[in-house]
Amino acid sequence: MTDRLFSTYDLGATIEKQGQVLAGEVNSLSENEVLNTSHEDMVKYLVEKHRINPLVIDESGIHADYGDTQIDVSGDPRRVTFERSGPVYITGTRFIFHVPFTGDSELFKCQPSTYRLNRPKAIVREEELVLTYDVTKEEVENIREKLNGDLQVIQEHAQRISQEAEKFNLELPINAAR
Repeated sequence: MTDRLFSTYDLGATIEKQGQVLAGEVNSLSENEVLNTSHEDMVKYLVEKHRINPLVIDESGIHADYGDTQIDVSGDPRRVTFERSGPVYITGTRFIFHVPFTGDSELFKCQPSTYRLNRPKAIVREEELVLTYDVTKEEVENIREKLNGDLQVIQEHAQRISQEAEKFNLELPINAAR
């Protein structure tokens, strides 16, 4: 399902909750676990378990598929249509771009503290974003521009999220050692 990226959860609240989960786990350690595990090993385990893996977009690995599709132009004010009771379809082209990434895919649902209002829609899979564009023959030549605009917004948001995640990750060893 195609969703609007970076708009479901507040990143600050998500990071805060992750910190609370870590604190709860530290507080719930049994006496036996504390006595039978070295402090270093316990901290290392907790850091790895609660670390937030930042998003890294691999633009060099993008590949595309395309094919014909039917596009409803009944709401397009630039087109004269006489049939107003339902959709009016014309043949267009569907471009599907597969954008590989590394990091925690759930971060695509998080809104960083600073963000753009116009965020792209995509399908988020385990290791790739899928961006789909249905365009008329007049719009085909602008497809690269559309993709580049969306990639710019995705990169900006991914970098902002990564900065906030790295701050959390840097504090993890201190918080895990408490």
